[in-house]
Amino acid sequence: MAAAVGEPGDVKDQPGHETYFAKPEHFFPHLTDDGKIPTAQFLSACQGIADFVSFLGTTFTLVRKDIQGNVDKVRARFEKDQDGQKYLQDLIDADLAEHGGKFGIATEGLLWLKSFISRTCLEDITIRDQFYPKGCAVTVQANTIHRSESNWEEAEVFNPDRFMNENGEEKTSKDGLKWIPFGVGPRYCVGMRFAEMEFKTTIAKLVDTFELSIPEGEPDLIPDCNGVIMRPKDPVRLNLKLRK
Repeated sequence: MAAAVGEPGDVKDQPGHETYFAKPEHFFPHLTDDGKIPTAQFLSACQGIADFVSFLGTTFTLVRKDIQGNVDKVRARFEKDQDGQKYLQDLIDADLAEHGGKFGIATEGLLWLKSFISRTCLEDITIRDQFYPKGCAVTVQANTIHRSESNWEEAEVFNPDRFMNENGEEKTSKDGLKWIPFGVGPRYCVGMRFAEMEFKTTIAKLVDTFELSIPEGEPDLIPDCNGVIMRPKDPVRLNLKLRK
């Protein structure tokens, strides 16, 4: 039998197998191609994360409150002048101007929401001839790092073996800071272990149950970053055959 995997609208809920992000109301909005981040779409994506954490249950209540509280800070600023703060940079400029060049509540909330890939300079520093003043936020572009030919041989090729050592065992370190899908340091993603366990279990169960193959003529995958996560731009079609 054939199935389309990767198109959220095609996923069906079954008892005990709820698929939160399969529901249209939980889709992340797509960003524009002009390099600017629309404030409304950013808030929508962050709200989606807060709602998802709430979906996980009471264990993550404090995490949800942190996310929701900072989303509300940014939204309150945005609602003062939506037309004048259409993009995040406009919102930041307005917030700084109102507070004499210092961070206001909205900017602090925004920096918190970006903290999973951002860090604040504690002192003036110059790295590779680029000057970073004390107090500025430096954002790490993980997607660029993961696809840089200076970090990885054949960076665009799917090759899990690059993470295995000469004995065929998984490396305990994924080449330092060249691989940071969950961030790095003391503030790395708190859900990393859960996510790793989840996708390993899911893939193992899928491969154990089905024989998978790619239909003839299926085009190459085109990645698409829709604001927060990366996924295939078009549906991924696979042939699934039950193992005997």
